Amino acid sequence: MTNSMGYRDGLIAGKEASAQEGFKIGFKQSVLTGYSFGLVRGIARAFAHLPEEMKEKRVETQEKRD
Repeated sequence: MTNSMGYRDGLIAGKEASAQEGFKIGFKQSVLTGYSFGLVRGIARAFAHLPEEMKEKRVETQEKRD
């Protein structure tokens, strides 16, 4: 094994470790945002499919219902 092979192996290992760490950080930062967006989207879709009479009971004005 030559010095250049060891260098390349070290370089590859360093890149992989750095990429994994970046993924972990990005994943942690995006989970709460994705969850919140999904929750709001689900509620909005459920509300959109309610009968008009039920919407009137939940939201006081037509402008807000739309």
